Amino acid sequence: MNGDLKMPMTSLFDRPQSTRAPVLATYVINLDGSSDRMREFATRMSIVKLPFERVAAYDGRGKPPEHVKAYDAAHAIKYFGRALSGGEVGCYLSHLSCAERFLSSKAEFGLVFEDDVEIRAEDVIILRQVVEWLSGQNTVEWDVVNLGRTPRILSHSIARFETKDLLRSNYFPTTTHALLWSRRGAKKFLSDHDRIIAPVDHYLRQWCCKSGLGLAFGPPLFLPRDVVSEIDIDAGSAFRRTSSRSCYFLLREFVRQFRNHFNASCHFFHQWWNR
Repeated sequence: MNGDLKMPMTSLFDRPQSTRAPVLATYVINLDGSSDRMREFATRMSIVKLPFERVAAYDGRGKPPEHVKAYDAAHAIKYFGRALSGGEVGCYLSHLSCAERFLSSKAEFGLVFEDDVEIRAEDVIILRQVVEWLSGQNTVEWDVVNLGRTPRILSHSIARFETKDLLRSNYFPTTTHALLWSRRGAKKFLSDHDRIIAPVDHYLRQWCCKSGLGLAFGPPLFLPRDVVSEIDIDAGSAFRRTSSRSCYFLLREFVRQFRNHFNASCHFFHQWWNR
């Protein structure tokens, strides 16, 4: 599938014209050539009546990432403990592209899906409630919501929607198959991004641990389907298994995770103290 598939970018809610509804711009990252996955995704989105725009993923599968100007291999090894794969760099670039498109729209919120996400009507109902609630909030600061994984530690509930809790996630979960951006968060993501030195989900973890402005859901709102990700096809490959076993990688991971835990703990206890 070449080019971008678009459905009309309209208000998320059916409301009288006199009532302003939050506007949600929804994007799905999909590789050219993965037309079957795109058709399946479009069918599910049509059923739940959620408009979206297709964003062609950067295809880094099996390619050396060094030709990507934004990728800094030396700094990646220093920070993350190993070089990144072409698929990891491609996934990062695809999410940057979605943030740029969102900010070029007039939408209040940007919803980013990878095409392996499971879309269920009951989850979209909760999503609509969350978007409406966040739109009316002036006291809750946030940059991005991880809709696809529950934080393991250092989180607390700030609102409940049916059977799911919206959590202040000081230790932000990895995975990026379902993210909800505020305009401020997307602007900061683009402005703070200097060079690619880690997979995008690990970058977002350290970014949110440092700021304390990440949210997440428990249980998760959108789960991945039982299919292999094509955007980061190198996941689980011999390249990553081998490099992740090195002593240097383990050392850098310890340093990175210690810093993340420290920052997240500071935010968590500050919030606890001020309740």
